[in-house]
Amino acid sequence: LPQMQGTFSATQDQVSWVVTMNIVATAVVTPMAGWLVARFGERRLILFSVLGFAIASLACGVAQSLNELVFYRVLQGGFGAPLVPITQTIVQSSFPRHRHGSAIAIWGMGVVLGPVIGPTVGGHLSELYNWRWVFFMMVPFSVIAFGCSWLVLRNREHADRVGLDWVGLIALSV
Repeated sequence: LPQMQGTFSATQDQVSWVVTMNIVATAVVTPMAGWLVARFGERRLILFSVLGFAIASLACGVAQSLNELVFYRVLQGGFGAPLVPITQTIVQSSFPRHRHGSAIAIWGMGVVLGPVIGPTVGGHLSELYNWRWVFFMMVPFSVIAFGCSWLVLRNREHADRVGLDWVGLIALSV
């Protein structure tokens, strides 16, 4: 964040919006994951989310102003938000019941280790190059995830489409 402050001639409070708005977007979109899956299907939603995340990450890396960066971070959070609940559902439905514990444990290691290792790697990239590489480094991983998802995932039938609880979502978002 200090390097971003220098790049954009911004205060610490202003730069903190880069993190805050990503978290807000994630918190708002995550509860919509079930509805989005019912509406568009797992495969389509994962492909759309991963591709959107990759494009938003690239956009973050080339942002020319703090406002642009905050906007792209909102998009990044929104696109990335459905991935955790959808992948958890896919893992559970892909393994027999007696293997759920092991499968979810392995999946959970990725979910937990990513946010732990990411800032360390990002910090080193920022020191070696600049803060933009924190975002650029996510693009190749997203492309690999997109390719694997494209090859492996198939659309499955889902229960009847359900409506989105708009009142609940708004209450949760506020």
